[in-house]
Amino acid sequence: SSYCYLGLSFLERPLWCIRMQKPELCDSDLYPSFPIPYLQTHTNLGLELLFLAPLLTDASLAAFSLGHRALEAPLQRTLVVLLGLSVLDIIYAYSTPNSWIRMAPYWRICLVACYSQFLSPQLRIIRRMIPQLLSTFALVIIFLFGFAWFGCILFPLIGAGADGNEEGNIYFHGVPGALWSLLILLTTANFPDVMMPAYTQHRASVLFFLAFIVIGLYFLMPMTLGIVFSELTKAKERHAAESQAIQDENLKDAFQLLDDSNDAVQGELTIQQMLQLFDELNKYQDIQWIDEAVQTTVFEKLDSEHSDTIDEQEFLQLCNVLSDKFDHISKETFFQKHCPNSASLAEQIVFHRAFELTVDSVLAINGIVLLVQTANVIEGTTKDVWPGLSKSPIFVVLEVCFMVFFSAEVVLKIAVLGVKYWGSVQNRFDFLCTGASLLASILVETQLAGGNRIASRLALQLRLLRLLRLLELM
Repeated sequence: SSYCYLGLSFLERPLWCIRMQKPELCDSDLYPSFPIPYLQTHTNLGLELLFLAPLLTDASLAAFSLGHRALEAPLQRTLVVLLGLSVLDIIYAYSTPNSWIRMAPYWRICLVACYSQFLSPQLRIIRRMIPQLLSTFALVIIFLFGFAWFGCILFPLIGAGADGNEEGNIYFHGVPGALWSLLILLTTANFPDVMMPAYTQHRASVLFFLAFIVIGLYFLMPMTLGIVFSELTKAKERHAAESQAIQDENLKDAFQLLDDSNDAVQGELTIQQMLQLFDELNKYQDIQWIDEAVQTTVFEKLDSEHSDTIDEQEFLQLCNVLSDKFDHISKETFFQKHCPNSASLAEQIVFHRAFELTVDSVLAINGIVLLVQTANVIEGTTKDVWPGLSKSPIFVVLEVCFMVFFSAEVVLKIAVLGVKYWGSVQNRFDFLCTGASLLASILVETQLAGGNRIASRLALQLRLLRLLRLLELM
């Protein structure tokens, strides 16, 4: 819901268009909208409420079940504040439909950052490393300000002194203008244009710009990059150590609670207690389901001393075992359960070395076919490089064969591997390329893209995605 809420920013009418009170500007060629239709105001507000509803429900249920403890974490307090501000913004937008002042686009970004399991930890790490980088940032600011000040004195405005020139008027018009010019120069984006007015009048002025580039580009920027990387590495290590310490502390508290209810040997947990713990964990949706076969296997992995009980040190490995257990425990797929004989044959085909070699060979042939079909584009001409060959009906047959082959490959792997298929980045990339190229083939072969040049080019680009799989060989 948070990502859908953020996606509304690309479909609602821009705030600058509302502020200027000239709706025709939104459709002007000066401000291209890439023929994306804008949502009407009431439709947009309705969708905002629709996407906010699950987020508000989640926060309400957390407050209802945990009470005041739901607001103990800073992240949860931030989420509640952002949700409240978002609701107030919708109320304000509904009551003042002609107002262009809205904060919703900014709250959406903040909500996505808070809900994202990847962005939120990274932002916390960045926030912790900022104090260590203040001295480095201060050095960069002093360096820029010093050269900007010196540049304004060295290149005065016309009329401000006998040596005034266009350099001062264009690039060093006060310290703010000089700071902007030098900040761009630090990326060399405006070099040598930034120094040409002064250089045409005094060649010695090149020394100022040379000193700035040498010190800033070759010493200050690499030093800043090195310090930022070093502090980021340290911050990640501190974050990992703190997270591990919190995890161990929570596991120790959990072990103590289980041990207090233990009627057998104190300091050790029996298999019955662990099975009850697994049943309790299965009630939480953010923890992957642990079936009965897996429960026994997890207990055996935790019981490193084979004593049929779990002590505290073994219990501390529970999270690690739960995180990697599914990589070692094989589960029958739907195909293996209902068609064991066919599944066995399919496994022999998929896991055989010749299968991947065949796929790679067909990919190479597909690449050659596409080279022939797009030869005129490669040569940069509108004429057929090989007249009669690129438009031969054989290529239509080949494309259908390629489409069937790669679709069958994906279906066969999913049937054999089941859920494990999606655990591999390579398999997900294969599925994306095959699905995109399948869509392209459907567009072209059914002539759904006929007469539309943009759709035809898009179909060809989607078909070219299939060749990206050849990168896996490198």
